[in-house]
Amino acid sequence: MKLYRNLYSAVLLPCLLLVLSGAGFANPLIKGIVINGSNNQNVAGIQVQLRRSGDPGKPGKLIATTTSGSNGQFVFSVPASEQGSLLVATANYQGFPYEVPAYDGGQHLAQFNVKIDPAKVRLPIFETSHSLIPLQMRVSHLNVKTRPGGLSCVEFLIVDNPSKKTFLGIGDDKATILLDLPKGAKNVRLDSQTVGATLNKRPDGYSISLPIPPTLNTEGTALIVDYDIDWPSRLPWKRSVDLTTEVQYPTKFFFVQRAAEDGALQVTGARLSGDSSVKMNIDGKPIDSLINAVGNPQGTEIALKPGDPLQITVSSPINPTFWAFLGFLILLIILIPLSLWRRSAKPSPNEVKADKMGEPVNEQSVYGKTLNTGAASTDWIKTPAAAALIEQIAALDETYAAGNIDQDEYYSQRDACKRALLQLAPEIK
Repeated sequence: MKLYRNLYSAVLLPCLLLVLSGAGFANPLIKGIVINGSNNQNVAGIQVQLRRSGDPGKPGKLIATTTSGSNGQFVFSVPASEQGSLLVATANYQGFPYEVPAYDGGQHLAQFNVKIDPAKVRLPIFETSHSLIPLQMRVSHLNVKTRPGGLSCVEFLIVDNPSKKTFLGIGDDKATILLDLPKGAKNVRLDSQTVGATLNKRPDGYSISLPIPPTLNTEGTALIVDYDIDWPSRLPWKRSVDLTTEVQYPTKFFFVQRAAEDGALQVTGARLSGDSSVKMNIDGKPIDSLINAVGNPQGTEIALKPGDPLQITVSSPINPTFWAFLGFLILLIILIPLSLWRRSAKPSPNEVKADKMGEPVNEQSVYGKTLNTGAASTDWIKTPAAAALIEQIAALDETYAAGNIDQDEYYSQRDACKRALLQLAPEIK
């Protein structure tokens, strides 16, 4: 018995511990299959890479490379250094890259209720096409925001490709998406979040070159376009822009959104709903917003068809402070001539006859000028100099309301403008 115990302690126990230790520290395996989504066939001979998940548009660190077997199968061993990482399996087919999550050791996707089974990874690849494919817009979202002199606009598009082929574009610029932007759009650019895409200027508008893969229970392809629109005039009563466009693709849900702080903006359109208050999740932050929509985000029906005019008008009402000042100014214009007329009706000291009214006495105004009782017309307020001063006062009011000017500086500049405006009042000789 003692001999057996010694043998167990010296030989069998270390072997058993070695086996258990190896089983406990074996690297996890990723097992997957490459499948052609266009014909639902397994694909052999495809180079598959295992990479750490990287930033949008940039490949992450390469971990390992293999080739799919006769049944399209591939296997990776996850090294210990990457067992807390989010890893993706990638493949390039007919000039377009595809990738799927393959391993989530750190539970990075758990916050989105996404679970990954590394033993059942499916990596779909698709045939490509340069022929026209009927795309759809799942969501078309126009965000408007006030800026000095006009509006900043951002269009968010979620594109669905209902076919089983990746659309690589048509024409010399390989355009996949056509854009009809409002007249007057300037500084048109792709947002930095839209990676791997090119914006093209065309005689009939703009286009985007970006391969659009099939939508298979995914969020679709996201595109973001930024541009600016100027008010047609600096005059405060002409702050309205027409953002009407023509619908290019069948669209399920469209809405115009503005932050609550831009609630003074008025959005109208023949097919748009009235204002609705919602909380929008933008860059991970909930923001109080107002929207005007067409369609239903949860519905499956098409709300807008290609060729439909989408009428949108955005206007900014005049600041009530400006109207109060203008009313005060008009009242002042009426009262000053009336007061001067009453003074001019007093008898002259050179009166010859007691039953005759004397000649009016010429007196200087508070501005050192001789006033003319016959010039009570308000046409002077339409002169370029007066219009420029009124516009400057309105711009000051808007800047002050936005909190971009100190209160003392605001009142100082405003009083100076008012004094200059009153100097333009008609003279009485």
